[in-house]
Amino acid sequence: MKSFKIYRILSFILLPFGALMALNALSGLFVALTNPLLLIVSFIMACVPLYIFTSSYFFFKGVLQAKPCKASLKEWIKANAVVSIIFGAIMFLCALMILALINNPAAFIDAMKQMPANQQQGFDKITMPQKIRLFKTFAMVMLPLSAILIVHIVITFRMLKLYNHVFDKA
Repeated sequence: MKSFKIYRILSFILLPFGALMALNALSGLFVALTNPLLLIVSFIMACVPLYIFTSSYFFFKGVLQAKPCKASLKEWIKANAVVSIIFGAIMFLCALMILALINNPAAFIDAMKQMPANQQQGFDKITMPQKIRLFKTFAMVMLPLSAILIVHIVITFRMLKLYNHVFDKA
């Protein structure tokens, strides 16, 4: 099926990013233990790789190999997909906003000047062309990645309905 090929390609694109995000979430968890506000960020950063890995497991084992999966896997996919789609939407909008700011240099410089002093630690040593290149790279990575993540989640929800029989009732 054509949709299987597309879904497989999207899954293979997301898996390395999921591994990187899992490492980031794990290291961020230690930092978050010192600052409870960062626990929310760590939670979101952990949900995205969990979604990617559980949905890939469902696709490769449950759909392609037609092996039964536990019913709890479906719940893990759904719960983490909700958080992941929120993450994807936020990253998509942030990337669009960054691209809009970069295209208007005066607004970008004003935004950099309005950044609070406590958020500029180490960032103030970077020159403006380096900041623009950094933000442009972030936007060029996050824009397609977040779009792929959102499309992957939509297809996953369709597959969960279509292949509901894969999940055992035990």
